[in-house]
Amino acid sequence: MTIKHYFYAFMMSNQRFSENQVLTCSETGGVVRLVKQIERGFEGSIWQISPNRDCVAKLYHELPSSYQCEKLKAMALNPPDNPTDEENHVSIAWPNRLLEDDDGNTVGFLMPYIKPSVTIPKIYNFRNRQKDYPGFNWRCLHGTAQNLASIVWAIHRKGHVLCDLSDKNLLVNPTNAYISIIDTDSFQIVDGKTKKIYPSLVLGTLEYIPPELQNLEYPDSINKTEIHDRFSLAVIIHRLLFGYNPFHGGWPFDDDEVSSVEDYISKGYWLHGRNNNKLKHPKDIIPIEVVHQQIQDCFYKCFDDGYKEPSLRPTASDWFFALSSAIADLKACDKEPNHFYSKSYGKCYWCEDDYDRFPSINQNINPTADEVTIPTNIVVEIVVTPEETKNYSPKFYNSKLFWLILLLAIPAIALLAWLFRPQGVPEPSRESPQINSLANKLLE
Repeated sequence: MTIKHYFYAFMMSNQRFSENQVLTCSETGGVVRLVKQIERGFEGSIWQISPNRDCVAKLYHELPSSYQCEKLKAMALNPPDNPTDEENHVSIAWPNRLLEDDDGNTVGFLMPYIKPSVTIPKIYNFRNRQKDYPGFNWRCLHGTAQNLASIVWAIHRKGHVLCDLSDKNLLVNPTNAYISIIDTDSFQIVDGKTKKIYPSLVLGTLEYIPPELQNLEYPDSINKTEIHDRFSLAVIIHRLLFGYNPFHGGWPFDDDEVSSVEDYISKGYWLHGRNNNKLKHPKDIIPIEVVHQQIQDCFYKCFDDGYKEPSLRPTASDWFFALSSAIADLKACDKEPNHFYSKSYGKCYWCEDDYDRFPSINQNINPTADEVTIPTNIVVEIVVTPEETKNYSPKFYNSKLFWLILLLAIPAIALLAWLFRPQGVPEPSRESPQINSLANKLLE
């Protein structure tokens, strides 16, 4: 047995909780009964509970400190909106009730139950996808990326920072492309009332940490912001759309000091970088031109412009709108129904690809392309701020309420203009193309 196996054997032999054990919700005084342990990790365990099967309990191996308890209370009082609430999908496994044992000690919390899902590498790694989910095509991957952007956007709007956004805490439902984020108690949290910040004690995953936090002796002491999350989000979106980390590549030509993905990140060497030619492209490299122009722009802003000035990295809302445009631009291949490509690219790249990343749906696959649905209006409840939409103002004005108000306002303005018109000004036409256009939008 390895040290890891001995460690887990020790942990399993020293469980603090058992089936049928009763715990109390500190806020309500209600009780829950532990039914079955679902998962066990380094920090704690996940339990199925009764009577509420819509929630699970996360219980810590060691009693959390008073600081951790205070942070969990702040989380329960300042949850982000769930972007897929109307679709009955849990996007964020957020603490909602603290749990106490018989001695009054806080031992964990309740959080929403996430339906059976798979880890995100099962989806973005094309060999894993070929084996288990070959019907999860490029359009589905775009949808998953957009769902992820909506989640990060919702969390950032509350002032929280994920800090360790990586493939370790992301789950995907392969039947509908919905995504869920877990281990949220490791986030940097802001109290909704006092605005007190509870920093994250998590270092982060090296291949997702932005350049400015790489190679720091004590990165945990840095005041993390959503700007740091923007880098991690871009890396994951790249992995979803291309299948690999943008900082993976061959050995640099003339730099012996660079030998890992973390080194590439520190120096800003990525596969499509405009300002360097340091990386040798692997044989399976996909040209960046296959994705929509707005997606290309976001990658360049993040990894090129954002390398020198991190604040220039696209926000989660930038990514959401860019992916919305990209999904609208996707076209099904005439030869292979499981192939989708950007109309702006002009041809199906996957038909020319030697790696069969998206196999024929005529094979015996599960799920099929038709079974995998892409949600559309998944940020309906998130209010967009002017700063977030300054580059996407046409996209912002798609609210039916906005068009309704404008539709009613234009005739009123026209009537006032006619009543107070100077002599000699002809009566305005009753057939307004603009009004007809707005009416058509309301009927869509």
